[in-house]
Amino acid sequence: MSTTEKLSILKRKRTTLRTAITKLLTKLNDPNSTQADIEFNAERLQIKLNELTLADDEIHDFLNDQEYSEDIECEKYSENAHLLLFNSKKKANTSAAILPSSRIGSSPTSDSIHYASPQNVTIDKHVFLRGYLDAEAKRLVDGISITADTYTMTKEILKSKYGNKDKIIQAHLDYLENLTPIKDLSPSALNELYIDCNRILQALDALGEKTQSYGRIWATKILRDFPHEICRNWLVYAKRENLAESDITKLMKFLTEETNFRKDKKISPFCPFCETSGHWPQQCNSVTDIDARIQKLKSTNRCFLCTNRGHVQKNCFRKEKYCCSKCRKKHHVSICKTPTNEQYATTSTNKIDTTTYNFVHLQTARLFITGSNGITKLTRCLLDGGSQSSFISSDLVDTLNLPVISTGPLDLQAFESPTSFSHKRRQVQFQLSSIWDKSKVNVIAFESSNRYASHPSTPTDVSRFAKSKRMKLADPDDSLSSLPIEILIGADFYWNVMHSDAPVKLSDSLALVPSGFGWILSGSRSHATVSFNPIVHSINVDTLTHELDNMVRNFWNLESTGIQPIQEKLRLSTHNAELLTNSSIFQNH
Repeated sequence: MSTTEKLSILKRKRTTLRTAITKLLTKLNDPNSTQADIEFNAERLQIKLNELTLADDEIHDFLNDQEYSEDIECEKYSENAHLLLFNSKKKANTSAAILPSSRIGSSPTSDSIHYASPQNVTIDKHVFLRGYLDAEAKRLVDGISITADTYTMTKEILKSKYGNKDKIIQAHLDYLENLTPIKDLSPSALNELYIDCNRILQALDALGEKTQSYGRIWATKILRDFPHEICRNWLVYAKRENLAESDITKLMKFLTEETNFRKDKKISPFCPFCETSGHWPQQCNSVTDIDARIQKLKSTNRCFLCTNRGHVQKNCFRKEKYCCSKCRKKHHVSICKTPTNEQYATTSTNKIDTTTYNFVHLQTARLFITGSNGITKLTRCLLDGGSQSSFISSDLVDTLNLPVISTGPLDLQAFESPTSFSHKRRQVQFQLSSIWDKSKVNVIAFESSNRYASHPSTPTDVSRFAKSKRMKLADPDDSLSSLPIEILIGADFYWNVMHSDAPVKLSDSLALVPSGFGWILSGSRSHATVSFNPIVHSINVDTLTHELDNMVRNFWNLESTGIQPIQEKLRLSTHNAELLTNSSIFQNH
């Protein structure tokens, strides 16, 4: 017979024994059971438990370490059965002790003599001893059956291994030495530390150590683990009551009162900004400006994370556990500059403010720009398929000394404005390259003196998604995400940058679009959190190109930035074609 078959048979036998034990336990728990039933079922339960112990020992011989650990966890079943057996025997012994007084002259029954025998008392001691064992000590005697004959042997084995009094005392002292100091004045933390210290002192007293004689050493160790405020209160209390600072008994009594007082004490909210009680800092209506709040914390030497005095954010004991509930950064929520989800973006067009609950992520990318002289600079660009021409900041043209290939007039006209004015602008050539690889694109663009409004990079949740999919974002969210937008790539070079691969949809209106610079976020996002005002401009450009074909109409049908056509797809007349050739819409957000 193979080992697996033997193990299977033993486990089936153990299951049968456990089923029988469960039935006996149910009978013993029956409140209507007579004294005779209790004694009979207790005797049968003892037999079944002995058989179960032998079966467990045989099974353990076939198990490896991991299986053995998992099987040992089931020992609570056997321990509960032993405990119920003990209670049943105790109940039977109590009844047997009462019988002689109620029936004078009668002799004790044989059953009562059996349950009060020294052998059963020894078994009960053995059951209690094994019930208190855990971890290594439990494994040390696991192979010994629970009988009266093995009790003395079990006790001697444990005593020889763990009975060294000096080692026990040293273990308690080491535990006291290695207690983790707390700086938190929360009632639960103080109470847990007090219980640990008191337990160690009681154990040392039980081992015969005179804790009061070593008060000068142990009092220092105990006080070291409590917050500075508790230590200061003890020194003041000891001096006022004319007590020795090393008096362990008085110290523990003081700590008892201190922990009980703080447990019953209700925390009253306090605002460090208006310096009044009754509300928390984030609920302050007197000082609402974030910069003013930050300045208030600085002037009063308060921590930016917990708003308490006496330390700075770097040394705050809460820095490992707490962070801002809005942006998840290490500062208090009351000084967070990130708006809540209830706030919404304001879109401004020619000084007309309109509110919207959707935020549109424009196609932005971070890249390197290189001029003909080899000078390279890191910047950000905006990709706009709705613009016929590309544009670059005039400052960038001068800084990199980009080569001018031509000069063309620009007719500038504000949105819905009847008047316009014309400017001559340089047209320059430069090279754009990816921050991730060697992808390069040559671009020709008009210079522009327009200052682009700030636009966020990829949000944190999208960045995490891209990282999990090993997607390289064109405009990643890091320390360089605040770079200004200095280049606009229009429809003339748009498809030189973008790839024809399928985008990855994040929602019905938001997607990651592939490009030569990486994956670009594009689309609208409902209930977004933003802190800037996008501005829309219109610029008319006189271009020098005379080429006109069906690609002009295809340009207007592009929807890469969410632009929807408002006209039917009609065949272009010569007049309309000329108008389209001489104008370009440039959106700057």
